Amino acid sequence: MFELFRLLFGYVRFCARGGFSERFVNLCDLQKIKVRSLAFNEDRLEGFVTARDYKKLRPVAKKSGMKLSCLSKHGLPFFVFRNRNRVGLAIGAGFFAVFMCIMSLFIWSVDTVGSEKLSREEILSVAKNYGLCEGAFIPKIDVHELADSMITEMSGKLLWVAVNISGCRAVVEVRDYIEKPESRTYGEPCNIVADFDGLLLSLQVINGTKANHEGNGVKKGDLLISGIVENRDLSCVFREARGKITAFHKDEHSFFSPAQEKRRVYQNEDSVSFLRIFSLKIPLGFFKRGGTFEEHEIERRLCLKNIPLPFAFGKSVRLYYNLESADSPCVLEQSIDGYTAEAFEKYANTRVLKTKISLSKTKDGVLVRSENECIDFMGEKQKLLIETG
Repeated sequence: MFELFRLLFGYVRFCARGGFSERFVNLCDLQKIKVRSLAFNEDRLEGFVTARDYKKLRPVAKKSGMKLSCLSKHGLPFFVFRNRNRVGLAIGAGFFAVFMCIMSLFIWSVDTVGSEKLSREEILSVAKNYGLCEGAFIPKIDVHELADSMITEMSGKLLWVAVNISGCRAVVEVRDYIEKPESRTYGEPCNIVADFDGLLLSLQVINGTKANHEGNGVKKGDLLISGIVENRDLSCVFREARGKITAFHKDEHSFFSPAQEKRRVYQNEDSVSFLRIFSLKIPLGFFKRGGTFEEHEIERRLCLKNIPLPFAFGKSVRLYYNLESADSPCVLEQSIDGYTAEAFEKYANTRVLKTKISLSKTKDGVLVRSENECIDFMGEKQKLLIETG
């Protein structure tokens, strides 16, 4: 702040030679002239004072028998005096000051903190629906109403939202919703039935009535655990069947990779620069041709001491291409890689005991097929239909 005030009011660096330096210092103190960074170098005194106090130094130097000279002048008053005949510079400075005052009424950047489940883009897209985005008019933003609206829309995802605006920067602080532990109360009455053909290895009933036994072969849709529970007084109640069931079964999986594939053959490239002010994109040119293309943007945000400004320069690049059929040079490797990726996802929670893999190659492509012997969890819920009357 001290440096800012010095530049605002102007200061002069001086030197004084000869005479009596002690008397010069004492007279400055007596006249209440504040001399900063006073130092004695060889045969002279050096320091700096404000532009107003420099005029008072001449009579002090004369009484002390010293010769006063100016080394340099700094600050706004001297800059204005040197450029007093440049009207355009003054108009530009005034326009810049008015422009910055107007720009300070808008949001320059929006950030998010606190969420581990939701991405920054998801939170900002919801905030934008309620008026918080780059370029938003700050006086019209009600941060409390905005936070309440975001919580209402993202119910079940966000527990708490607060919007803080500091200067031209807005920060959306959020806390992720913490789901309640699973309730132990029973859900809707249902049975558990087989969801594939297999041989039962284990059947553990948690809730309900056991309707099948280990070692039995079952088909898809067969009843495993009934949701009808009989009491000691022979009355029946309907419950949500629960249990842990494992079964042995055989399963097949295949993956086909075509011998020909559609490829993009790139032909031309075109680019156009653009200027972005807040969310407004202003192109600085036009693309010359149409056709099928993929477009990429390279953008550089302007910053001032790590503070993002509402201006950015960038370039839009269009890559034009045609789709052409071509023979796949690595069809065998592609089919094996594709089969491996799908099989890994499909059998992630399955114990595979034995696998038999076969490859068949034709002019159309390569087929990878496997026969697997597996131990897997079995069972899906089937709602009970209760008739009353």
